[in-house]
Amino acid sequence: MKNPHDYALTLLHLADRDVRAFLALKNDVHWNVDPHTICFHAQQGVEKAIKAVLVSQNLEVGRTHDLNQLFYQIEKLSLAFPISLEELSKLNPYAVTVRYDDQEVNTITLHEAEMILTRVLEWATAIISSR
Repeated sequence: MKNPHDYALTLLHLADRDVRAFLALKNDVHWNVDPHTICFHAQQGVEKAIKAVLVSQNLEVGRTHDLNQLFYQIEKLSLAFPISLEELSKLNPYAVTVRYDDQEVNTITLHEAEMILTRVLEWATAIISSR
């Protein structure tokens, strides 16, 4: 198994792939991609970035997609998180609900999703780079 720092870097790399997918889908008007699909990549990028920080702190991360649960793990470490739990929670439905249920969820705009994704990835990168 990789050491925690290397695994954290791998997770950041995977998060960056989701960022690129999010931006490509968001900015390509020719595809007319459903916003739920686009926000899925924002949720995934945020999830992987948070998990990268947890791993860098030598914590085990499970297979959860629950951003609230991950937030509480960060909070226990007394790490300042760049956005509020309320903002973060807006991405939670895009992990599972909108992928496996045809339910309409309108909790966030693409602009808000991009802001959250950008801030969390910058935060995670700064923490992991400093270790």
